[in-house]
Amino acid sequence: MIGNGVVLDPAVLIDEIDMIKKRGYLKNDSQLMISEETHLILPYHRRIDAAREKIFKIGTTGRGIGPAYEDKVARCGIRVADLMDERVFREKLESNLIQKNVYLTQVLKEDGFDFAGIFDEYLRYKSRLERYVTNTSFALYQAIEKGKKRPVRRRAGSPAGSGSRHLSLRHFFEYAGGKCLCGLGNWPDDDPCGHRGCKGLYHPRGEGPFPTELEDEWGEKIREKGGEYGATTGRPRRCGWFDAVVVNHAIRVNGIRKIVMTKLDVLNDFDTIKVCVGYRAEGKVFHHVPPISRS
Repeated sequence: MIGNGVVLDPAVLIDEIDMIKKRGYLKNDSQLMISEETHLILPYHRRIDAAREKIFKIGTTGRGIGPAYEDKVARCGIRVADLMDERVFREKLESNLIQKNVYLTQVLKEDGFDFAGIFDEYLRYKSRLERYVTNTSFALYQAIEKGKKRPVRRRAGSPAGSGSRHLSLRHFFEYAGGKCLCGLGNWPDDDPCGHRGCKGLYHPRGEGPFPTELEDEWGEKIREKGGEYGATTGRPRRCGWFDAVVVNHAIRVNGIRKIVMTKLDVLNDFDTIKVCVGYRAEGKVFHHVPPISRS
């Protein structure tokens, strides 16, 4: 299982898969799982890595691992899930290449990249790897629920390179620390408490996807009664109904066993309180947070 804490070079991984299969292993494709949230190493990462090494003599391998992690932290990285969606991959790659080519040609004095070459190359990788891609965090959770063990190894120098959500770089929430890179919290080894995990039976937030947002007088009422304004900026927060899907995700990846709910009195005047238990998009119902925002 390749988790989302690493960065992955598809070409190197495919070579290793082929080598393993030639030796008689990995006869069943279900034996390998790749997290849909694993970030990819792109050709421009390797070129940036090598060019910097010429200047700074850091001692890197030139495999693009560092620059790939930089993009992850900068929230412009391309994940396996993005590669699985051709439209999303095209948009992100086009956007990234605008910046990377400027940096390569004007700062590092290296050649830039052509979009079509990378796009076509990585679509070929997609056809080879998509059978292995899954929600590894949920797969681990299901295995542990069935009483299975969970050995986890942080490995440096694998085909994935050395070793989100919502506000976290790795996952949407990390209220209880989120120590494990694989997408599973400490559960069931200890009993972390998800304090401040749920603000009553409603959700406030700033920018970004918000499936349960109330864009009417009810949303305004919750905002006023709950005092949902930025502590620093004073900007009004968007408000909506309780999203059980994303809260369940937070519970799973953090191993949370207790949740303290606050501001329940904000909804005292509501005759009906709604709760989101799934997302309906593109003719499907999602009971887990999808890796890509969908309309």
